[in-house]
Amino acid sequence: MSSGDNDTAAPAAGKVKLGIDFRALWASSTAAALGMGMTGVVVPLLAIEVFDADPFAVSVLIAAENMPWLVLGLVAGVWVDRWPKRRVLVVASLVRFGALLALPVLWLAGALNFWNTLFVIAITGMTSIFTTVASVSFLPTLVTGPQLVAANSRLAAGQSGGGLLGEASAGFLYQAIGGPLVLLVEAATSAFSALAISRTRPDVVGPEGSATPRTRFRKELLAGLRITLADRVFRPITISATLTNMAEAARYAVLPSFLVTHLAAPVATVGLVIAAIGVGGLFGSLACERLSKRHGSARVWRAALFMTAVSALLVSFAQPGLGLVVAGVGSFLTGFFGAISNVVSSSARQAICPPHLLGRLAATSRTITWGAIPLGALAGGAIATLIGTQPAFILLVLPILAALAVIWMSPLGRVRAIETLEPMTTGDE
Repeated sequence: MSSGDNDTAAPAAGKVKLGIDFRALWASSTAAALGMGMTGVVVPLLAIEVFDADPFAVSVLIAAENMPWLVLGLVAGVWVDRWPKRRVLVVASLVRFGALLALPVLWLAGALNFWNTLFVIAITGMTSIFTTVASVSFLPTLVTGPQLVAANSRLAAGQSGGGLLGEASAGFLYQAIGGPLVLLVEAATSAFSALAISRTRPDVVGPEGSATPRTRFRKELLAGLRITLADRVFRPITISATLTNMAEAARYAVLPSFLVTHLAAPVATVGLVIAAIGVGGLFGSLACERLSKRHGSARVWRAALFMTAVSALLVSFAQPGLGLVVAGVGSFLTGFFGAISNVVSSSARQAICPPHLLGRLAATSRTITWGAIPLGALAGGAIATLIGTQPAFILLVLPILAALAVIWMSPLGRVRAIETLEPMTTGDE
């Protein structure tokens, strides 16, 4: 693989047209993000206000959504590479719809408690594995390689915007109709997501697809591990993302308790501060395409990692009252720079990886990087319980700085645009 040290010409200026199938994928992804944004606010508030949970118990609920990655992540990649991606996305969205519908039903029956909420969140986490892996593999069938940065940027913008709307409205809806009933809206977005993705053209399973003998399952799984951990481009991306996700998950798990207990923030304000992350993510996603064309995606990525650490540190200086503005600004900037990092790294994987390995690369890398999320959330809750929420925020900046160091010490620390690296020709052997 080429190191990509020589820059290539920037893409022609102007709006890239991506087609009706991409718009359907965008609508599905945005609707799902809206619902998940609501869940991300409502579930911690339920834990704090209804179940009287301490920071560690809150972190357990937050961790539950990503914990299934540690169990199913690797095998999901093999399965998704064998199955039609559109079908996977539709079925997973419908399963999520049914799981989320159970929470308000349990609440109306007077049977809602911490443990059945934990179970439902774990089920939604399992569906997220398949939607995430399938969408990463499905996108390159809808757009061409040069369009991937634009496509990922617009998908990320839609997800950020949807998440923002969900987070901003969740606190107000929680106060108006009750937390469990807000999840009816989330369930509805999952149903819409399934409907939207069903409008795209069906994908064709490749030579490694459903006709592959089941005896090759182990060989295919190992191919995903090899490309993720042995390649000199994918390995530092994976390590860096793991450290960043662990830090962000820990901070996100601590944030509701930090706002409610340390800053005495009202419930509605908690939703707004968390929504500031989505606002930043939306603007960061929209800015990424332009910034990458002008300065080079790898340069922008490295700067974004550094600024993510600075922004995270800013939140820890927030104080009650007007100091909540500081928490909001820090959350906005964290979302802004984090979105840029995610868009660039996702585009690099899709541009370089052979198509028949995309599902396994996505699953393996996310098993590691997203598997770190529940561990980070649990660690954040434990640290905050031991030393307090404010000192925990300061301490949790260190993994982000370590992620930047990993990139600087790798070949990615010297390239200008990582998505222009030569595509890999590696097979399964």
